[in-house]
Amino acid sequence: MQKWLFVICALVSTLFLKAQPVAQNSDTTIIPANQLGKDIWAYASQSVINIRRGPSFKEEMISQALLGTPLKIIAKKRNWYQVQTPEGYEGWTSAPLNRLDSIALHKMNQQPRVIVMDNTAFVYNSPGSKEIVSEVVLGNILRLKNNKRTKGAYEVIFPDGRAGFINASSVKTWNDWKRSIQLTGKSLEETAMRFVGLPYFWGGTSSRGLDCSGLTKTTYLMHGIILPRDARQQYLTGIAVDSVNLLMIQQHTTSYTPQYICKTGSLFRQVMVMFKSAALTRRTAILITIIITGTLLPGGY
Repeated sequence: MQKWLFVICALVSTLFLKAQPVAQNSDTTIIPANQLGKDIWAYASQSVINIRRGPSFKEEMISQALLGTPLKIIAKKRNWYQVQTPEGYEGWTSAPLNRLDSIALHKMNQQPRVIVMDNTAFVYNSPGSKEIVSEVVLGNILRLKNNKRTKGAYEVIFPDGRAGFINASSVKTWNDWKRSIQLTGKSLEETAMRFVGLPYFWGGTSSRGLDCSGLTKTTYLMHGIILPRDARQQYLTGIAVDSVNLLMIQQHTTSYTPQYICKTGSLFRQVMVMFKSAALTRRTAILITIIITGTLLPGGY
């Protein structure tokens, strides 16, 4: 009798649970920016953050943002934020973001900063210490705690509040960097040459690895120019160059058969081979820009 009573109770419980409405999981809901309050801005707080096409690690990685890059938050889903980069590119990141309002963002933009000039460097716990706070890469931006050097290092602050010391030889102050920019073919070439030997990395825009349009974008970024992210967008930037002018430029660099403009690893590797050519000239960087984007961008001849 007790056995049958147990079975009946189990069946009743099961039927009761099935009759109850299933609660919607709010974590699957995309929250738009207008429901996030005023704090819809943030800075990338890691040396490189990945940006994907959708809010999942299964989604394609379409771009990256460097430490100190201001990001506009468009939406949120679970622990993912949909962000817009300064050039208007949109995607999703799982990187932790400390949200700010526009007033706080403006105030932080007015504070003294340094920009990393080495492909790779480190922020240490204290001057002369070997304890690493974080790795940083070319183009990363950090706030200065003060302008004084301590044992050849600047004390810097990350957007998430972490602090440490970076060798002064690895960075330039923001104003010194802006004054040092020379928008010439020679300078563009020298910057692009720093990426020789790095792996091709789809969606990459950092000195850890780049794709073809990432090479162009990062090279110009270090000259104070923010280009669109993708080759098809960069194609519409600058001054159009016809095939005749392209061939004239080629005569001063290396032999290269003109191809349809695209964004593939094969094309990128051909460009990298050109870098290693013995016939390198000041025009090489410009030729690379034209091959990838089909236009002559600032710093031309």
